[in-house]
This record gives sequence, C-alpha cells and structure tokens, in this order.
Amino acid sequence: MLLHYTFQQPRHQSSVKLLEQTLNLSKRYVKALAEENKNTVNVENGASMAGYADLKRTISVLLDDILQCLVKLENNVDYIVVNGSATNTTNGTNGNLMPVTANKRIHDLGSIG
Repeated sequence: MLLHYTFQQPRHQSSVKLLEQTLNLSKRYVKALAEENKNTVNVENGASMAGYADLKRTISVLLDDILQCLVKLENNVDYIVVNGSATNTTNGTNGNLMPVTANKRIHDLGSIG
C-alpha cells in the first residue's frame, strides 16, 4: 500500500495541478473575450462572424495550453526514463524505469522489514 502511494500520488497530483492550471487559464481567456464582446457593437452579420473568430481564438488558446502541458509531461517522462536507465545499469534490473530516488525508497523500505 505504501508503494502504491509513493509512486501513484505524486504523478496524480501533478496531473490534477496541470489540469487545474489549464482550466483556469481557459476560464480567464473566455471571461476576457466576453468582456471584450460586451464593449463592441453587434451588427447582425458582424455578430456571427465575431462569434466564429472568437471560437477560433478560444480553440487556438486551448490547444496551445494543452501543448504546453504535453511538453511538461514529456519532459517529466524523459527525466524518469533517463534516471531509470541510469538506475538499471547500476543495479542490474531490466525494464524498471523508476527515478533514482524512488528506487532508493524501495530499497530503504525493504531493509526496514
């Protein structure tokens, strides 16, 4: 149970944190667009085109935020793979892609009991 918490919780919390950041940025952007639209005069044809342009901008911002989150996630995975590979060469295990600190925690837990 302790091992499950040690390895699952930090990743889960990071995912939740990134999701919250993405949602907060998206909400702020949509709110700013709504305020901007309040200040403009809507003409019948202009209103539908303005809505389309706003939708395109909103989607592009959301996609950019998602891309930034994916880049952060990719960097974290690369870090784990690099540290896991370094650990694998020193302790002789195969296919274990955990960071060095996580492997040390497992070793320390094993020596306690």
